[in-house]
Amino acid sequence: MIIETERLRLRPFESDDAEWLFEVTHHKDVEKWLCGAYSTCLKDAINSIKFYYSVADFTHDFYFVIEDKKTYERFGFLNITQGFDNELEVAMFIAEEYRGKGYVVEAVKGFSKRIPNRILEFQIDWENEASLKAVGKIEGIAEKTSSYPKYLTEELCFFVLET
Repeated sequence: MIIETERLRLRPFESDDAEWLFEVTHHKDVEKWLCGAYSTCLKDAINSIKFYYSVADFTHDFYFVIEDKKTYERFGFLNITQGFDNELEVAMFIAEEYRGKGYVVEAVKGFSKRIPNRILEFQIDWENEASLKAVGKIEGIAEKTSSYPKYLTEELCFFVLET
C-alpha cells in the first residue's frame, strides 16, 4: 500500500532503507521509545525490515517510510500496529529539519482516509510539545486518559481518533 498526499508519499519499508533506519533509531527522540530495537548493528535493521516490515498485512499492522513526494527524500516513518480493542497504536518520527511544517497532520490524515471505522491511538510524552501541538491539529482527535492507570498519565498522554 502506497499513500500519497499533497506533499508526501508513505510507502512500505524496503531493504534499501536499512542504513537509514539504523541511523534514525540512534536519534535521541527515537531511541528513548524503541529501547534498542534495530540499533545494535546494521544487520538488525536489515533483519527487522525483512521480518516486520515485509510482513505488514496492511489490515492490522502498517509500516511506512515518509518521504517527499517530489524528491523521494526520506525524513520520517509511520508505524501503526494492532493494539487492544481493535485500536491501532501510532508511532511516528519526523527528522528535526522537517518538523513544524504540518507533515505529521498530513501523514495521519492521508493514512486515516484509507482505513475507515478504526480507532487510532497516540501515546505522547507530556514534554513533547511539537507532537502535542501536531496531534491537536488533527480534526476529530480526543484526549483519553481516564481508562489508563494514573502512573502512565503522569508521563504520557493518550489521544484517540476514530477514522
